[in-house]
Amino acid sequence: MDNLYEFYSVLGVLSALFILLSMSRGIVTLLLPVIIAQNKAQGKTKSLSLSVLKTLTKSHGLFGVLALLLGIAHGALMFLTNTMASLTGGTLIVLLLVQGVLGVLQSRRIGNVKLWQELHEKIPYALILVLIAHIVLNNFGY
Repeated sequence: MDNLYEFYSVLGVLSALFILLSMSRGIVTLLLPVIIAQNKAQGKTKSLSLSVLKTLTKSHGLFGVLALLLGIAHGALMFLTNTMASLTGGTLIVLLLVQGVLGVLQSRRIGNVKLWQELHEKIPYALILVLIAHIVLNNFGY
């Protein structure tokens, strides 16, 4: 049983990691001017950090999907084996689903694109807060 619980916990940790990686586009937006300024000061036109950040940015949607799938697997397995339901875990899943839908609506230019973009940029803050609450609250229960 302990091995299964550890496996489920690893799924949760991987989901959290992919949540953070899915935020790479927003992080790049913040870091890009700093990296470009440093590169100009050093006389560089390209850098490894810039290449890595661009690669992460291109994959942020995939990271979000992986976070969602791993989160669903983590929650479902925890519930089925321990009959434990987590309000914060369910909230994370819903926020990830909404985030994904907003991303699709925005990329396909459906409806109020400006509103979708604004919400898509704000939800990660809620994700971080709920993720921290999920980790803290559920660790106290064990």
